[in-house]
Amino acid sequence: MTMRITMTQARLGEAGAVLALGQTYTVSDAFGAEMVGKRFASDTDGVLLPPQTANPVSSDPQRGLVVGSGSSVSGGGGTPIVVTGTPGVGNVLTASFPMGTGAVKWQRLIGSTWTDIAGETALTYTQVVADAPGVRPVATAYTPFGAATTFPGPSVYLGNFAGQVLTMTDRAGSGSGTQSMSRSRHRARAAVSFVQIAIPNWVVLHSNFTETAGNGPATVEAAIEYPIGTTSTRFKWSTANSTVIPAGETSALSDKLAIALPKNAEFMIRIYWTCPNGLIWQSSPSGGFYPLVNDTARGEGYVYAVSGLANTVTGVGAVSGGTSGGDGIRFGPCAIVSDIVEPTIGIIGDSRTTGASDSYGDATGDLGVVARSIGPNFGYIHVGKHSDGADKFIASSTRRRELMQYVSHIICEYGINDVVGAGRTWTQLQASLNTIHGYFPDKPVWQTTLNPWTTSSDSWATTAGQTKGAWATRYDEVNAGIRAGGVGAGRVFDIASIAESAIGSGLWRVNGTANYATNDGAHETFAMNILIKNSGIIPASAFTR
Repeated sequence: MTMRITMTQARLGEAGAVLALGQTYTVSDAFGAEMVGKRFASDTDGVLLPPQTANPVSSDPQRGLVVGSGSSVSGGGGTPIVVTGTPGVGNVLTASFPMGTGAVKWQRLIGSTWTDIAGETALTYTQVVADAPGVRPVATAYTPFGAATTFPGPSVYLGNFAGQVLTMTDRAGSGSGTQSMSRSRHRARAAVSFVQIAIPNWVVLHSNFTETAGNGPATVEAAIEYPIGTTSTRFKWSTANSTVIPAGETSALSDKLAIALPKNAEFMIRIYWTCPNGLIWQSSPSGGFYPLVNDTARGEGYVYAVSGLANTVTGVGAVSGGTSGGDGIRFGPCAIVSDIVEPTIGIIGDSRTTGASDSYGDATGDLGVVARSIGPNFGYIHVGKHSDGADKFIASSTRRRELMQYVSHIICEYGINDVVGAGRTWTQLQASLNTIHGYFPDKPVWQTTLNPWTTSSDSWATTAGQTKGAWATRYDEVNAGIRAGGVGAGRVFDIASIAESAIGSGLWRVNGTANYATNDGAHETFAMNILIKNSGIIPASAFTR
C-alpha cells in the first residue's frame, strides 16, 4: 500500500534520493507513517488520522519524548493544542486552540521529566539551546472543558549537529608566530540547511592538564569550503567578517550560514587567526605512538608566521606560506552546529579517545577507540586529552563541559590513567566517574570499560608473552564494577570485551602477529580500533531521540 506525504523537512527517501522541502511524494505506508510520526512530513491525504485519533500517544522510554504526528493529546476526539513554527534556536513557536481558547505554560524536557520553564506562559515561545531535548506547550485552561486542564501539546524536537572536531590539546610558545591559516576537514552526519561554528581560544595543557587561556585576545575569520576545492563562503559574527575571542574563552556561535549540506557531505573549515602574543594549536605530542593530527594526505593543513601571512580564508585548496605545521599541527573549530533531530555525541576521555597509536588509515577522518564507532553514523564533539584522568577532568573542565550543550548523548572513556598512573582504587574512581556523569543530568551518559595495559616479550604476538603490571588487581576491580552498572545510570559500552583475549583476562587480544592489537601495550592500533568498531559493541541503535 502507498500514501502521499508532503515534506516539512528535507530528508532521504526510501531509495536514498533527497525528498525536498514542500514537495509531495508517494511512498510506502510504513515509510510515510515514520516520516509523519517524526514530523518530517505531513499526511497529505489524511490516511493516518483515524488510528492517530484513537491512540495518539506513544512514549520513548529512554528519552521520555512524545512521538507521533499531530497533537499528542486528543480531548473527546478533538485536538486541544496545535503548535506552528520551525524547531531551532531563535525560532518562534506558536501554540493555538483550533476548537476554542485557552492558556498555556511551556515545558522543557530535562532527562526524562518535562519541567516548567519559568515565566513562559505566552502563546508564543522563542527557542534557546537548552531546549535541545524537547520543548512543548501545556494547556493550563481550555474553554470547552471549563476547568484547568493539563493537556500537553505536540513535542517539538530541537537537535544540534556536531561535526568531526577536536578540541585543542596543546599550545605553542608565544614566540612561534602571530598569524596562522588552517584548513580542517569535516563531514556532515545529517542533512542540514545552515551551519554555525565556535572557535576556542583556550587549550588543555599537557604539563598540568588544566584548561588554560590562549596567549591573548585573538581575531579570527573563518569560512566553509564546500564543495571542496570549488567555493568558500564566509562565516560572520553579528554580520561582521571577523570576531575577537578573549583569551580563555570560546567564541560566540557564528551567525547562521545558509548552506545545503546533504548527509555525509565532506567540507573544509578555513580559519585565519591573528594574535600578537602567539598562537594555539593542536599538536602531536612526543612519544612516538601518538597520531599525526593533521591529515595532510586528504587536504588538511596549517601554516603560521610572525607577519606577512596571506589571509586565504575565502580561497580554496591547500593553505600555504609561512612555516608549515606538516602532519603534526592542526587547528579547527571546537563545535559545528545546526538544528537537526538526529542524535549527536559528546566524547570525553584520554589518549585512547584521542587516537594514540591510531592512524588516518581510511578516509573517515575519525580517530580513537570511541570516535571510530560513532563517526559513521553521528556527528560528535570530541574533547579527549592524552594522559588525562577523571580526577583531572573534575579539577578543570569548564570549557569542555560547555561544549556538551551541543550534543544529545555522552560517552565517557576515563579511567585507565587513574588506575595505572594515579593508583586509584575502584571505590575512588567510581566516585569520580559518578561525579562526571552527574555533570550531565539532561543527557544519557555511557561509560566504557578499560582496555588492557601490559608489557610484552614478543611485541604482543601472544598472551603468554604479556605481563600485567602491579595495577592488575585494581584494573580487574574497575572493569568488574563498571560491568556491574556501578557508574551513572549503569549504561556501559564493554569495549574491553573486544580488546581483551578473554573477558576479564586483562591481556590484549592476539592473532599471532606482532603489534596486532597494540604497539606499546597501552593504546589500540588502527586494526584494534577497527575491530572494536566492526564488533558493534557501541551500536548506533543505542542513541535515539
